[in-house]
Amino acid sequence: MKKELSGAELVSFIKPRQLKAVRGLRQAHGIQPKLAIVIANDDPVIDTYVRLKQAYAEDITAEVEVYRVAQEMVPELFDEIKKDDSIQGVILQLPLSNLAWLHAAPGGRRDGPTLARAAVRRRARRQTVHFRRRRSR
Repeated sequence: MKKELSGAELVSFIKPRQLKAVRGLRQAHGIQPKLAIVIANDDPVIDTYVRLKQAYAEDITAEVEVYRVAQEMVPELFDEIKKDDSIQGVILQLPLSNLAWLHAAPGGRRDGPTLARAAVRRRARRQTVHFRRRRSR
């Protein structure tokens, strides 16, 4: 039996568990989870998505820090973020207009840009998937 996936149901299932996990990190290990969101595009629609992520993080009592940089500066920013022990996660907010910087990491370091490149590839694959419509009986 197939069941349709409801976004509201999914959120009501996941959010309490994430809130509990954040509380557990704080109580057991003294860790205050913090997320860095990197924006390298001036599209105003992105601000809406970022606000939604900030509101969700607030709901689960996690901190969010937003960084706005030029795309060329993203690899250097990733290096700085990796040195900051208070940050546990990073989101590179898509879309990006120029992906050339993803292919050449400065100083031969491939970790941060490689993660971003993988995310871009996954997104590109999702965009090329074609779904067949169900035929009405």
